[in-house]
Amino acid sequence: MNTSEIAKLSKVHPNTVRLYEEWQFISPVPRKPNGYRVYSELHLKQMEISRLAFRQEFIQNNLRKKATEIVRLSGREQFKDSLRAAESYLTYLQTEYEFALKAIETVKNLLQNKSITGETYSHKSVASMLQLTEETLRNWERNHLYTIKRNTQNRRIYTDRDIQKLLVIRVLRSAHFSITSIAHLFQEMEQSKKKHRYPANFTNAHLFFGFFSCNRRFNESIKDSDG
Repeated sequence: MNTSEIAKLSKVHPNTVRLYEEWQFISPVPRKPNGYRVYSELHLKQMEISRLAFRQEFIQNNLRKKATEIVRLSGREQFKDSLRAAESYLTYLQTEYEFALKAIETVKNLLQNKSITGETYSHKSVASMLQLTEETLRNWERNHLYTIKRNTQNRRIYTDRDIQKLLVIRVLRSAHFSITSIAHLFQEMEQSKKKHRYPANFTNAHLFFGFFSCNRRFNESIKDSDG
């Protein structure tokens, strides 16, 4: 196959094929004496892997990195390693999808002001629970996304309500919501709760759109990965 033929079969521009070769997403391409590239079925399969890996819009940088790892391993013909990377990618997608579902339910509970338990948690345990670094939590606190009480030893004490809010923040940050916009959304929610009414303006401020958008995208990504 020449460049135009493999590009047509892969449904991409010929320049994309050349770029994938340059980025080592496909194996080195042999050339004829006249300099024309000659692609094989292997290259076509590698193109298919690349297109599948990058098919979905990435709402997290980690997802792009994981997808790129799959493609690069395929381009090096390390197919067993590429398969393991793909399985890891799928597991990560499923985890993030579950977080998105929990966040949707959490927002509903927050808006309805449902009762919660009186259990408390440490800074380290909360970071582990949400699969975040402790520094990430401290950064969110410094940026006033949440406030936390401290005990007599000046250690942070997290409640279930705090964890619910952090879960919401986690999903929104994954969906590339800025810290400023998240803070604004929580302000709208608090103002609506004080008025004792369901926050219609708050939902119009794109929070639920963000969650359901995350949910849909993760679901589509998982289906593609399963396929």
